[in-house]
Amino acid sequence: MSEKLPRDSKTPGELAPVGRALIEVGFIVFLNYSNLLMGEFEGSGQGRIMGLFWAVQDIFTKSNFTIAIATALIGYLVFEYSPKTSRFAPGVFRGHPGSLEHLIILGFPDPFFG
Repeated sequence: MSEKLPRDSKTPGELAPVGRALIEVGFIVFLNYSNLLMGEFEGSGQGRIMGLFWAVQDIFTKSNFTIAIATALIGYLVFEYSPKTSRFAPGVFRGHPGSLEHLIILGFPDPFFG
C-alpha cells in the first residue's frame, strides 16, 4: 500500500504566496513612510520645530497612502516577475548563486556599502 501525503503539507516556515506578497508589500510601505518621516526632520526641518506628533500627522495622508501602496505593488511585481538574471547585470537579481544576497549571506562584504 502506498501512503498519500496530506494535501496541505508544506515545508516548515514556508509562507503562502499571498502571505509572502503581503509581507513584502507591507515592508515596502513601511520603508516609504519611514523615508517620509525622516524627510520631515531632515529635509524641511519642520519636524524639529513642530515635534514628532505633528510630523506623523503630516505624513499619514490619503495621497501618501495611495502613493505608498502603488509603488509597493509596482516594486513587488518588478522584482517578483523579473528574470532572475539579466544580460546587463548578471547575478544581481535574487536567487542566482552570484547574487548580492548570496554574497552577503556567505560573509563577503557588500560591494556598495563595504
